[in-house]
Amino acid sequence: GCDPCPASEKSLRVTWVPQASIEHYVEGPSGQIQIFEVVAPVLFQLVRSAMGVIEKTYWTSIASLHSGTKQKSGKSGDIFFFSKDRRFVLKTTSDGELATLVGMLPQYQRHLVDTADSLMARYLGAYRLRRRDTAKTVELQFIVMNNVFERAPSNMIMYDLKGTTEDRWVDPASGGCLKDNNWAPYTLYCEDDVADAIHEVLAADTAFLEGCGIMDYSLMLGIAFTPGQLAHEQQLPQELQQQQKQEQQRPFGYRLLDGLSAVQARGVAEDDSKECVAYIGMVDMLVTFGLKKIAAHVIKQATIGLVREIDTMPPKRYAARFREYFGRKVRGLAQHVVLTPIQPTLFDENYF
Repeated sequence: GCDPCPASEKSLRVTWVPQASIEHYVEGPSGQIQIFEVVAPVLFQLVRSAMGVIEKTYWTSIASLHSGTKQKSGKSGDIFFFSKDRRFVLKTTSDGELATLVGMLPQYQRHLVDTADSLMARYLGAYRLRRRDTAKTVELQFIVMNNVFERAPSNMIMYDLKGTTEDRWVDPASGGCLKDNNWAPYTLYCEDDVADAIHEVLAADTAFLEGCGIMDYSLMLGIAFTPGQLAHEQQLPQELQQQQKQEQQRPFGYRLLDGLSAVQARGVAEDDSKECVAYIGMVDMLVTFGLKKIAAHVIKQATIGLVREIDTMPPKRYAARFREYFGRKVRGLAQHVVLTPIQPTLFDENYF
């Protein structure tokens, strides 16, 4: 129609809605057409850009994967794939977890920008792969994140820590990831300013997750006592080497992937303290305190007892317990008191 006021100044309000997904049709090994869906492409690209991830390097890395495996001590049944350069982890995920991630992406990106030393894993993409003739059935649905143990040697000891004791023991002989009750005798000591920074960023990260209604997350801890080969033994592409140089200039938390010089102590006897390198990062940050978790919390509270130790806690209490646990388990070297054993003969009256 005609503009009723052609000479007047006007304003236009536009609402930008990011594209929900992009579908690509690919031919599978058997010749059957499959649909590869990129979920929330614009939002994830914004996250990758904010984290300094180079797009070409990212797609090259995740295009070449090691075969999928399940965690030996895990309960979820999720399958993990690693890019051959070990920079990225692809993990299968549920509809609920994927919806939680996409829903919190804008706030998540802002948190990572505002808290550049965040210990939270960087979620960098989400994808679905399904057959064309069964479009309603998702064959494979997965998310991509950075590998928090990318720079760790292959001979490290790995722990999954939640700050609880309920069902948190793994037989070391199984070769699985160890848990809280395996770590119970130990404390990690690092430089005082590093310990303070870890506690500060854990407070910020857990406050963010609490605000999103999320619980059941873990802090992954890798301990290496002796130098070993990196988990990836091949030469990295030149572009990837340049990206790593750029990332090493980023603030504190991102550099944690290179490991922290620390001391693992068991008690206070000198013989029970060992110098080590520690690798840390938070993972599994997509579980909300929904109906299933609420029901589990009520049932366990009534049957198990030891309410503070059950794993299914409301987000506020889960976050508080998480912070308190690592406040005890990660300390500055100034708090590391070493007692030197004294020979019994020193108390012999004939000694003097």
